[in-house]
Formats: sequence, C-alpha cells, structure tokens
Amino acid sequence: KGSAVIYDSDTVKIDESYKDVDFHGIPLAALTKEAGGTPIMKNTVALGAAIGLIQGDFSVLEKILQQTFAKKGQEVIDTNIKSALKGYRYIQGQHDQPFGFTIEHKTANPEQILITGNDAISIGAIRGGLKFAAIYPMTPVTGILDYLAANQNNYNMIIKEPEDEISAIIMAIGASFSGARSMTATSGGGFCLMTEGMGMSGIAEVPLVVVEGMRSGPSTAMPTKTEQSDLDFVLNPGHGEFPHIVVAPGDPAECLKETFNAFNLADKYQLPVIILTDKYLSSSISVMEKPNTLHWAIERGKFADPTKPDYQRYAYSEDGVSPRSLPGVPNMLNHVTSYEHDQSGHDTDVSQERTQMIEKRMKKIETLAIELPEPVIYGPKDADLTIIGWGSNKGIILDALKMLEADGIKANYLHLLYIKPFPAATVSQIIENTKETLMVENNYTAQMTRYIRACTGHKVKHQLLKYDGNPFYPEEIVAKVKKIISTKPKNESEKTVLHEETHHIGHSQTGVKHD
Repeated sequence: KGSAVIYDSDTVKIDESYKDVDFHGIPLAALTKEAGGTPIMKNTVALGAAIGLIQGDFSVLEKILQQTFAKKGQEVIDTNIKSALKGYRYIQGQHDQPFGFTIEHKTANPEQILITGNDAISIGAIRGGLKFAAIYPMTPVTGILDYLAANQNNYNMIIKEPEDEISAIIMAIGASFSGARSMTATSGGGFCLMTEGMGMSGIAEVPLVVVEGMRSGPSTAMPTKTEQSDLDFVLNPGHGEFPHIVVAPGDPAECLKETFNAFNLADKYQLPVIILTDKYLSSSISVMEKPNTLHWAIERGKFADPTKPDYQRYAYSEDGVSPRSLPGVPNMLNHVTSYEHDQSGHDTDVSQERTQMIEKRMKKIETLAIELPEPVIYGPKDADLTIIGWGSNKGIILDALKMLEADGIKANYLHLLYIKPFPAATVSQIIENTKETLMVENNYTAQMTRYIRACTGHKVKHQLLKYDGNPFYPEEIVAKVKKIISTKPKNESEKTVLHEETHHIGHSQTGVKHD
C-alpha cells in the first residue's frame, strides 16, 4: 500500500488493478534508443525515472553517473546522463499528482561516515596495528578481505588470500608467533575447518583474532542470508578446553571499537578472540559518528626481559599470563608446540604438570573478565518488560523501543556484547529485578536463552525466534511485546516462531508453538 511500481511497458504486461499502488509503465527500450544508448542502459533510464518519481535533484544523479563511469570515457558518461534524463522527464510528465514520498537533499555532516560492519572491522583492525591477515573469501566476510587488500600498501600490511581456511588460520598463527598482529575471517562453514587451529592457538598461547560472520546454515545453506545460529559453535570452537573470548558487536561503532580491543585482549592474555557478526551487520550500510580514536592505546602485554637467564615461555603466574618473547631475541629460546608442555615448552604427559598448566591457562579468564565492559541497558529502569538481545538485533530492538514508547509501553533493552566470559552476576541481577523478559534472536533453538540459563540459572520467560534468513522487523518485536503485556501466557515457556510465511506484511501469523 502506498508504493509505486516502475516497469518496462514495451515488454511487460501487468495487472494494474491493485488498489493503493502507483503504476508507471515506461517504454525503457524506446527512451534508451532516443538517448543513443545501448540496451543495458535501460537500467539507467529506469534509475532516472525513480529519481524523478520521488522528486530528487537530477544534478546529484548526474554526479554519481560521472563518478561511476569515469573509467569508461566521456562518451559513455554523456550517454548514461542522457538516458537517465529521459526517464526522469518522462515520469514527471506522467504525474497527475505528486507521489506520496519525496527525497530531500541535505548537506553531508562531516562528523558522520557511511560504513558497513565489514568496513568498521577492517578499520578497527588497522587502528589496532594489524600487520598480517590471511582470509579465504567467504560470504559475508569477503568485504573485510577486499578492504584490507585495497589498503595494505597504505598501512604496511601483508594481506594474503590462501587456498583454504585451514591455511588461513595456520598462517595467522605463524605470523602472530613471529610478533605481527594477525587475524583471519570466515563464516560458519570455514570456521568448521579452523577449529583445530583454534585449539592450537589456545594451547600454544599464541594471540589470534578471528572474525566469524554468521549466515544461514548448516553446510552452505543460504549464503546471502542472515542468521545467529553459530553461537553454540563459537562458545566451544574446538575439542578440549582452552580459554578464549567471544564478543558480538551490535553496530558498526561497536565493530570498530571492539575489533581494536580484540587485538589488545589477544596480546595481553595470549589467546584467541572471536568477533561474532552476521550477514545483516556485515553488509548493511549505515551512518555512524566519526570516532575519535586518538586516546586508544595499543597494549602488547607481557614480554620477557632478555637480560634475565633461564627464560621459560610458559612460566606459572598468578594471573595465568606468562611473559612471552619473539623469535630471534638473544637468550630467549622459544619452544612452542601443540602438545601439552611444561614451563619451558617441552612436551609432557606428567599428570601434575598437565593439571598445573591447564589451571594456568584457564586462570586468564578470571583475570581478564575484570576489564571487560558490563552489559548495557537502554531505556527506562522501571520498564514493564526487558528485551534481551545480542549482535545485529541491537538497532532493530532500539527502533522497537521507540515505537513502544510512542504507544505508552515501558520497555527496555539489555544488550549483551561480551558473551564469553559471560557476565553472569550482572545478567542474573538484572533478570531477578525485571517483571517480564523477552529474548530476541535469529535461530531455532534459542541458543542465547539456553546459554543464559546455563550461566545464571535463570530462564528468560519469552522467546521471539526467527530463522527464515531475514532480519527482524521492529514491528514483529512490538507485536510480541504487546501480546506479552496484554495477556499472561498459561505456560511461561511459550515462544513465537516466525517462519518465512509469517512476515507481518500480507501473511497470516502461523507457526505459534508451545513447549
């Protein structure tokens, strides 16, 4: 309702009897020929028509066409501009009355930038001192490889596209062992191949940053669709037990800052850090305030004193972190292995040494948890309902809060950023003091709900789950909140599952199930 459809009247016949829809048949081929263009320039005619429909400034489109076709020469630029102008003028001549939507040109704010989650992660990595990245291209993180490769000469980096994800993580571990800040990035399928490397990073205590951009799974599933179904996987990213960190940024600003922080944490605590994103956050373009990073300090952690004798790479320590050295430093023998080892790094199967070494490594989690930021609550403290979420649902939930506030409903949002180690005490206290709780996440099995219960003993009362490959709409969240507040469910474990056929526009609400 209220939309417009532009179509090629030369080739397409459609039913224009739909109510409340503005149809515009345009002879795209004929107008393209009049402009002297080739058949592919019908797209440019249609683009000009779209700008004309919403009463846009044609000079802006003209500049964009000049920039887009700059490498193809002036003749191509001029023909595309003529083609766009044909569509622009044609549709304006069709107007009996203005279309219901218009676009207003505004002066750009120099303090804002247009950015994707992938771009933000790349910038955060560069600002964090990245020197080596090995990334096999896989949707949705390929944009990180593109951005870093395009800027490697500007920032003295080596960016490698290896033959597969196994090579990628091993290359990154090797570079990190040599002293370079290193990273890799992949999606769920590629992360499957990286799990042995994750374990090696953990037991060898080599710093590593890994971006895991979730998409619909399992296997190759839907490569260009979004999901949040890899949470269980990244919480346990390999066999055996080893310390690691999982952070799930919710917007580009968090992507940038937490990627910078990830390199500091990896170095300081000598462990792998996973940055968990998804297709929606990785590829979506949004506006963010230009960050001031001048006060951000790079922290490399503990390094051993080469003047002191008898260096032991894995010396026991109170905080679980042993001073490290780099290959080539005199008097500092580095013996690193994927096997269990003693303090000097030599293989061992002595029970006491095994026990002490595991306890040393796991001590890091207790040490580092103190410096991680606490979860943030957005909205009023005295809310009738608390929405809990993580990752890219942040912006959608915040939009839903505005809509609920306009309807006189008090709701707030608990945003979970650092997921492992989990802030159990804080989350437990928040849940204890809430009237109603609603978990919003893009998976079938309510993975974060189960994780919260495992960590705190508290069960989130309601779940809104979506797993059709699309992100949530704020309206879906608003509808669920209103339902919870207006009616008390007979069974507290009620959950609404949104299937692909249950979008709030033009479809019935099916798929409601009760545990």
